[in-house]
Amino acid sequence: MSYGVRTWDHTGNIQLDIDRRILQIVSVVNMGTPVRNQWYSFGVPGMTPNGQWFVLCPNNPFDLQIQNGQFSILLRGTMFPETTVYVFRF
Repeated sequence: MSYGVRTWDHTGNIQLDIDRRILQIVSVVNMGTPVRNQWYSFGVPGMTPNGQWFVLCPNNPFDLQIQNGQFSILLRGTMFPETTVYVFRF
């Protein structure tokens, strides 16, 4: 099994068996109230532009650049107090 998760109960019966990739939350960045149309960069150890990373910023349209060890985000929408960015890896 290359990807997924498998769990058993106390008698040895399989309770959960997922054999595909699942998302792993790698980082949560609280940005406070960011300035609109300004690039922000954040370090994420191990991050590479290989298609296995996913960045989400709810309620805000954004542009994204993923580099080795970091990502940069440009928020374009209405700025909300306590904007949070989530980083996932497949």
